[in-house]
Amino acid sequence: MNEQAIIQITGLNKTYPRGFIHRYEALKDVNLSVKKAEIFGFLGPNGAGKTTLIKSILGLLKHDSGSIKLFDKDIDDSDVKNNIGYLPETPNFYSYLTAFEIMKLYARLYTMKDVSTPATRPPDGDPTTLLKTNPPYPPLLKGGEGGLKEGIASPPKAARNDRGGRGNVDDIIKEKLELVGLKDAIHTRLRAYSKGMLQRLGMAQALINDPQLLILDEPMSGLDPIGRSEFKEIMHKLRKQGKTIFFSSHIIPDAEELCDHVAVIRSGKIIKVGSVSELVDTGTTGVDITAKGKLNDRVKQLVKNITCSNEQCIFHVNDPEKTNAILSELIKNGFNIVKVEPVRQTLETLISKMIKEN
Repeated sequence: MNEQAIIQITGLNKTYPRGFIHRYEALKDVNLSVKKAEIFGFLGPNGAGKTTLIKSILGLLKHDSGSIKLFDKDIDDSDVKNNIGYLPETPNFYSYLTAFEIMKLYARLYTMKDVSTPATRPPDGDPTTLLKTNPPYPPLLKGGEGGLKEGIASPPKAARNDRGGRGNVDDIIKEKLELVGLKDAIHTRLRAYSKGMLQRLGMAQALINDPQLLILDEPMSGLDPIGRSEFKEIMHKLRKQGKTIFFSSHIIPDAEELCDHVAVIRSGKIIKVGSVSELVDTGTTGVDITAKGKLNDRVKQLVKNITCSNEQCIFHVNDPEKTNAILSELIKNGFNIVKVEPVRQTLETLISKMIKEN
């Protein structure tokens, strides 16, 4: 396996029962490799198999055949799972809790501990009493290493937090909530949160354990334009920190803006994998001529696709070789040429075409 590969999927198949006899193929011989510190987009229409693959990667679904390796280890390895952050498509939280309280719960699930304030020795004159700790230090036998007295353990030195780095857990929680734009709603009950705010909280909980791999299922669903822009900035920052991001989406422009590589899935089968630049760099597919003037019958016959606003028109030329001839005719008919722009294939049009063909 490539040392740089964080996710390695080989020959993955998954079926669901359909009736008493038949089975539905949700994933068909899926092969994927996701490298370290890249943003990988998993694209396809609704029902194509995106969520099924994500749940298989997380170990929430058992696949029928094939293999999945994360960090070159089995997906059931506890160290692997501790190094993953996951945002489901529709995150659900206890509505009676605040954002801070729900983050505290996730911190406990990852056994994060406060390490910014090390415990101290018992006060003089009261050697049998430990200062309050959470959890309390276990007793040591008399003569045990570091024991202060029989039945009393020395407090440990401040160490690196199990997950999330050195520091107070409360500070880490506030940092993550501020990162996703919830600084002013930390102590607000979640029942008052909008869908977009819950999506932001979902992202914060996915980051609480400082994971090296983030798996995001439709991460920008329900966000307004400002929220989408902020989420993209967060993802760019995380990649610069060396984190790997694997996210699914059916919104192609987001992937074109964010991703290093993408995979396109249709009906459970991968139909295309490659870098965004490789996929869209197919040369000029047409030319748009913007010109000012009045349309007449002769000009209308030059180009089938014309968009006009007042006296300014855009002539959409499908065959670039005809550009010079059309420009000459427009000038003869009294048009002033404003600009001529080549039209290149976008990732959205390319994927739409591939999906239709398959």
